Amino acid sequence: MLLIRAQQQGPVREDLGMPELLAHLGAVCMAVERNQWNPELPDRTLGVVFDGCRPRH
Repeated sequence: MLLIRAQQQGPVREDLGMPELLAHLGAVCMAVERNQWNPELPDRTLGVVFDGCRPRH
C-alpha cells in the first residue's frame, strides 16, 4: 500500500490512517465540486492537507 510505504520511508506521519486521509481528500473534493472556488483555492487547500500529513519534528 502506498500510504504504508510512504510512512515507512518517512515523508508521511505514522499516525495517519487511510480513513483520515480519505476523509480530508474527500472533503476537499466535495467542497470544490459544490462551491465555485477560484482556481487557486483547491491547490492551496490541498497544500494545507498535505502539510498536515508530514511528520512532526
